[in-house]
Amino acid sequence: MPVIAIMGVSYVARDGTHIRMDMLVNALKGRVLWFFELISVLLMLLLIVGLTYGAWEHFDRSFDCVRPWCSRDSSIDISLPIWPSKLVVPFAFGVLMLRLLLQAWGYGRALVLGLENPVAVPLSLTIEEQAMAEAKLLEGAD
Repeated sequence: MPVIAIMGVSYVARDGTHIRMDMLVNALKGRVLWFFELISVLLMLLLIVGLTYGAWEHFDRSFDCVRPWCSRDSSIDISLPIWPSKLVVPFAFGVLMLRLLLQAWGYGRALVLGLENPVAVPLSLTIEEQAMAEAKLLEGAD
């Protein structure tokens, strides 16, 4: 279950379908847009680095190879080790950090070079483009 819940975060960051406030961002163009996108990605990266550190510390507290099953922390009834499920979160955050680093590179490159369509970054759609994409998906479902 943790894999399904947390690995999707990196996917939606790559796809650009995560929840965000696009009212101001859609009004920006060119280098100003890439600057604000870069700042937001760097702030997200800072947050994820902190969360990854905390998740790793949480995993580390339950992992101990001196004990049976390398686990200081286990389920009460049948003593299954819990550390494998606690490792999923820092791993998934690590994948997200790599994705955010790639996006920061893409937005930084677009900012410096003044690119119109940067590489490796999700581009936000206008309301009309998003409605058309959803309509095409619904047509394909019939």
